[in-house]
Amino acid sequence: MLRFTFLLFPFLLSIIPQCLSLQADYFWRDYTNGEVPLDAVVGGKLANGKNVYIGQAYIAHQGEVICEIFDGIKKVYVPAFQDVVQKIEKNVKILCGPQQNLYWVPTDSKNVHTLLVSNIGVRGGHEDGKGEINIGRININGGSKIGKIDTYFNTVPMYYNNNLREESTMSYEILLYKKHNAILN
Repeated sequence: MLRFTFLLFPFLLSIIPQCLSLQADYFWRDYTNGEVPLDAVVGGKLANGKNVYIGQAYIAHQGEVICEIFDGIKKVYVPAFQDVVQKIEKNVKILCGPQQNLYWVPTDSKNVHTLLVSNIGVRGGHEDGKGEINIGRININGGSKIGKIDTYFNTVPMYYNNNLREESTMSYEILLYKKHNAILN
């Protein structure tokens, strides 16, 4: 009996992460070794058909900022500040959870605040001393780009990494969350 218990304990420890991911809400999971979890949220597709995943990277003295993740790639490139894109290899998370609870809605820099009054935006992170950010997406050159929406500003562009340059756009889609049994306008 003791031998059975000894073998059962490591097995139970090994399946805890999978059991914890069986939840209704989205959550952020550590992104390690370039491995995309099975329950990672697909943010869009590249022109070649490969998936783009939604990442969150911590930058010291700046906060948790949205980035793109690609399967098999360990490092991410994060649009930081003032046209700078930083390469990050540690402290990266990937958005996970049931895809059916998340949806994209087109909006722009002038209407995003009104949209968020009656809808739940997916929290993408924060910028230290400024506020929370949301997750945005655009289609460019036949593929998707994921970026950050600084909703704490009055005029709200989406910033994204485009060939290692931070660029912005005033029209984009924002990722929203649909709570179970919630009625959204």
